Amino acid sequence: MIILKRIIILVFLILQHNLLLGQADSKKLAPPYPDDALKKAILSYGEAVDESTALYNGVEYSYRNPDIKGTPFFNDDKLYNGSIVYDGQLYTGINLKYNIYKDILITDYYDAQNFFHQLQLIKEKIESFSWEGHEFIHIKQDVVNSGMPSGFYELLHAGQVRVLGRYTKSVKKNSDGGSQLFVFARKDNYYLQKDGAMIKVKKKRSVLEMMGDKEREIKAFMKKNKFRLKANPGRELSAIAAYYDELHEK
Repeated sequence: MIILKRIIILVFLILQHNLLLGQADSKKLAPPYPDDALKKAILSYGEAVDESTALYNGVEYSYRNPDIKGTPFFNDDKLYNGSIVYDGQLYTGINLKYNIYKDILITDYYDAQNFFHQLQLIKEKIESFSWEGHEFIHIKQDVVNSGMPSGFYELLHAGQVRVLGRYTKSVKKNSDGGSQLFVFARKDNYYLQKDGAMIKVKKKRSVLEMMGDKEREIKAFMKKNKFRLKANPGRELSAIAAYYDELHEK
């Protein structure tokens, strides 16, 4: 944690400062204020605490259900170092994990007694977050996007047409038996967004509707590359959108 590191540096500088004072000539009086390095460390720590207060103001997160097999998270239960735009402020070096079952974002922190906690961030304040090549944006339902679920979407391609991935998990009965009665089942949906409008990609026709001004070229491109939007729709849609951008650059 950034704050913990700064606290350690602060303590080290204070100890070093006191040690130097103890070694000084006893006839000399100790300066009434800390030296420049110590003052900078104190100010840096204060700024870190002030900044973090705005971020670490969600509710305690705790989840464990031994009856459900699998994980409710986007990838696994691990916290990944990333960044987040929260309440208009960019924070970097923040540990994050994304619960796609509840569509919530989790971070960690240490309290005054140095006990570890996990915190559910306030969803309405999250604008975007990212880690290890994944970038998610918060899309809120409005008149244009009515019918589309509000929540976090992965931004797979950002161009004239944006490609977005919406990932969810549900709980289903475990057909394998055993002690775990249920299992997390994941479902991925993909959307195209252009000029503020969003459509859910159900088949190739959805792509042509969004890119209708280049329909002939897009059809040929999809046929040439044998895109079926089944095996890897996120990658294929991103490639199609990138080609659409190229057509408009010519």
